[in-house]
Amino acid sequence: MPIRSVNDLSELHEGRRGKPYLDTVGNVTIGVGRNLTATGLSQSEINILKQNDIDVARGALASFVWFQRMDEVRRAAIIDMVFNIGIGGIMEFKDMQVALLKRDYKTAAACGLQSKWAAERSDRALRDMSILETGEWPTE
Repeated sequence: MPIRSVNDLSELHEGRRGKPYLDTVGNVTIGVGRNLTATGLSQSEINILKQNDIDVARGALASFVWFQRMDEVRRAAIIDMVFNIGIGGIMEFKDMQVALLKRDYKTAAACGLQSKWAAERSDRALRDMSILETGEWPTE
């Protein structure tokens, strides 16, 4: 690759990595030499990462009929679940998906609460399943 800018030069020296690694002196590093140990992330970078993850979760759900028929508030609860446990995780909620297809949000929420996910992340699960059942944002 021809070197034509400081971007090219930095990438030549640092490489490009999508997953964290330890640099030559033991700092956690990512991307093109971003020293997470010393620098961390700015608020705008955190926002970009969060929005990208939410967009990925939303995209993974887009083809499900039950998701398409939901209002935005209930969609937010399901997107948050996928943000947390991934699309593969939510695929294990078979009974919940059947209830969602029937628009039986009370049963769907109950299914969500009877899971390992709910036991491990009780506050998040309670909040997400309350949103799913009621279609209302939490007051807290």
